[in-house]
Formats: sequence, C-alpha cells, structure tokens
Amino acid sequence: MYVNSRHDLFDQHPIDRDVLIVPDVLIEKYLFDLPRVLRPAFDAVWNACGRVRSLNYDAEGNWNPQ
Repeated sequence: MYVNSRHDLFDQHPIDRDVLIVPDVLIEKYLFDLPRVLRPAFDAVWNACGRVRSLNYDAEGNWNPQ
C-alpha cells in the first residue's frame, strides 16, 4: 500500500499474506453512515500492510481522506 505525503510516509508496504480476509459488512438500514460501517474492513486492509489502522480516518473515527 502506498501512503502519500499527507501522512509523512513515502514508503510502500505490501500486504503480508496471500489471502486477505476482511470483516463482513452487514447493512440493515437504508440510511446509514457508509464510512463508519466500512471502517473495520478498511482497518483490516491497512493492518495487513503493517499499519495500526486506516489513516483515512481522524482520531475520532470520522472519515477524512484528504
């Protein structure tokens, strides 16, 4: 995964396994906060690349992909 200069990291981290299993996402309502629902799946991908969490969320867990 390439991380841009916004995160002060200019390196790439390959996924550390051949098969990456991300958590299922179940959406039970028509109106929902898509970024919040998908965060566990995004975090799993970033974890596989050696990161603690998705850097596209702020400290409060809000989607902030700038």
